[in-house]
Amino acid sequence: MPGETAAPDPYEGIDLSVYPNPVSMKLSGNEAEFADAALLTPSDRSYDSTFTHFGFSVGSGGLPVEIVIDNSLEEEEYKLVTTKDKVTLTASGARGVYTAVSTLAFLRRGGKLAAAEISDKPAVPVRGVIEGFYGVAWTHEYRLSLFKFMGRYKLNAYIYAPKDDPKHRSQWRALYTDEELIKMKELVECAIDNNVRFIYAISPGLDISLSGKYGKDLEKLFEKCESMYAIGVRDFAILLDDITTLDAEGHAKLLNDFQNKFVKTHSGCSDLVMITPEYCDAMLTKYSNTVASLVQPEIKMMWTGSGVIPALINEKTLKKATSLYNRKMFIWWNYPVNDTMANNLFMGPCEGLGVNIDEAINGLVSNPMNQGYASMLPLLTISDFLWNPDGYEKEASLAQASTHLAPACADGLFTFADLCRASVMNKNKSTLTLINEIEAFNKGEQGSAAALKTKLEKAAADLALLREKGSSELLGEINAWLSKAQTMIDAAIEFVEYKEASDDGSRLTHAVNFLSLYKKAFKSAVIVSPDVLVPFLTDAKPGINAVLGEDASSETADSGVTTNMPTYLDYIPENAIDGNTKTYFWSAGAPSDGSVFTYDLGKTTNVTGVKVTMAASGHADDYIRKGVIEYSTDGTKYTTLVALKGTTVENDTQFTARYVRIRCTAAQDYWAIISEFEVLRETNLPPEVSFDGKNSVDLSALFDKNLFSTLDARGGSLVGKTLTIDVSAASVLELYFADTGSVKVTVTGSDGSTSTPDLSLYTALDVSNATTAAIKFSGSFSLSEIVIK
Repeated sequence: MPGETAAPDPYEGIDLSVYPNPVSMKLSGNEAEFADAALLTPSDRSYDSTFTHFGFSVGSGGLPVEIVIDNSLEEEEYKLVTTKDKVTLTASGARGVYTAVSTLAFLRRGGKLAAAEISDKPAVPVRGVIEGFYGVAWTHEYRLSLFKFMGRYKLNAYIYAPKDDPKHRSQWRALYTDEELIKMKELVECAIDNNVRFIYAISPGLDISLSGKYGKDLEKLFEKCESMYAIGVRDFAILLDDITTLDAEGHAKLLNDFQNKFVKTHSGCSDLVMITPEYCDAMLTKYSNTVASLVQPEIKMMWTGSGVIPALINEKTLKKATSLYNRKMFIWWNYPVNDTMANNLFMGPCEGLGVNIDEAINGLVSNPMNQGYASMLPLLTISDFLWNPDGYEKEASLAQASTHLAPACADGLFTFADLCRASVMNKNKSTLTLINEIEAFNKGEQGSAAALKTKLEKAAADLALLREKGSSELLGEINAWLSKAQTMIDAAIEFVEYKEASDDGSRLTHAVNFLSLYKKAFKSAVIVSPDVLVPFLTDAKPGINAVLGEDASSETADSGVTTNMPTYLDYIPENAIDGNTKTYFWSAGAPSDGSVFTYDLGKTTNVTGVKVTMAASGHADDYIRKGVIEYSTDGTKYTTLVALKGTTVENDTQFTARYVRIRCTAAQDYWAIISEFEVLRETNLPPEVSFDGKNSVDLSALFDKNLFSTLDARGGSLVGKTLTIDVSAASVLELYFADTGSVKVTVTGSDGSTSTPDLSLYTALDVSNATTAAIKFSGSFSLSEIVIK
């Protein structure tokens, strides 16, 4: 169509590179060999829409593009030769032409095409995404953007299986409404436009009849899938994962009937994709032996590996499955999924897949994170690996993916991914760009402080750039992790400067700054660099405490809560100890037998009572049904205090402990909310200090020579309360804050006059001519230590 133009190229400015990396590519960097690509003239004009899809203008009189159809090539295999005078594109058909043109778009810089010779095809035929996680499903708008992303980077399959959609699973018989079908059709058409197979999955296993009413239920299943076929779906999956029914004969009949009576009777349908309740080596029983002998060989069998989330999947680890089912497996890869590990983002590159895996599988779909835009980074590297595993190098791929996904802040995205890459796939390793400098610094090697500071400052700048230039969609998903990462990096810089400070004043400034940043960072439950920055900052605490003098406490543990239950959204564990019943911890999933919620008191303490309040308004069923409250002095041997019963448990038994925990003694179906976990402790104040609040409020953290045990705002229990200190025999009163917040200090002079000094993180008050100093609490604050000199 002469004169037809395309939208501006959204990938303008990206370094000239093809991603995923082709199997064979010769690329010229000579500008003189670049062809004018302002207008292309394909020899077969039926493919014009493919060229305009990737931002090219097409019409008569432009750069000639010869399209050669070669039926001997595989479906997505192509050959591409570009010179300054011509483009030659060879493929077997529409899908091959699409992948070739997607590569051609990468060769464009401005209005010109680089001279190149490429021969390319994927190692794994089916490569893509399964939206199969628990929790809030992706939005319609995100799915549309995902398909465009997948088409651009050669991912060719999407399985619709959001467990949050009741019509996919719990209400599978129910037909979609006309409005829902309109949206579903838009998804299907968008997927097709981007060379992505839209695989509609249905999960009837919870309650489908496999005996008496089987015929009626099968009709319901066909009716549901017929409505999807009518809007363009040609690929289907039946998912029987995470159900308790183990009727091997019934399941095999269901799968075979769907293959024979639906797939084979509907033109254009691909063979059925399925998964059974036993989808990894660790689950295998006689059920799987029976299913394997009955399910038709052309049906694609999904498999997660040796376990649900295995550290490695390769040809060797798949031998048991491939031998049992006598077919190549279709991998459901549970990476980078985080639905049961909601505090984690898994941003690292693809690893844990064997280079020769393509010989043992016929497809692989990644089960991503609930955070869709964040998932795009690891998905890019997965595409890179599945396309050309022999040419894959994970660090280079991650860097290249960062550039493609966020060209304006690639270093920032790479640095962020480095801080959030720890997973079972890489033995929980993170922060590779900092680890060597931190190890050298910890050993006291010459010049190591300067080298580490340089690296940390570069990381801080990278993260700031990501904050400034990153897309609003991505930043909205990663904000909690990015904020914690920035704070941790800032704290690390403060510690390096503290260690290098040449005078007491500078050391004190860096110490209190570190304290404030440390408390801010670890107030968040999200996980950032657990193996590098977390131990580095934690190990820094005794050194920071040294500013209090030689009598500073060597016991520097923070008081606070930990849990092995995943956290839902921002309902963090700390909400359960803030004294406010309107805030609460909420588990992202039902607790299992052995789930614990542990309150670390920071040191061994005389406890005078415990009270646990669970559930919340609107969520009356979300509490721990069966469990106990236990206590321990060492965190190893626990003594049972009382069994849980109902939503509120209160006990006034006195005991000595450092740890008090709630432990689940059975699995349950409901999630758990803990609104308050109150542990009442004896408060032994210095003789010159008095408090007008409840005796149960523990103030010992203020006088324990430990900056990292703090008195924090606790709902309404401290609002309006005053701590009064007799300073008539003192000359200086030092206050160490992690957050000054809403605290007011009033100093009364010996002449009766009063003053209210401004407060900073470190406040030293001259009280040589004063009688009292009154500290009034109202609102948020974090007070670490009071030193009377």
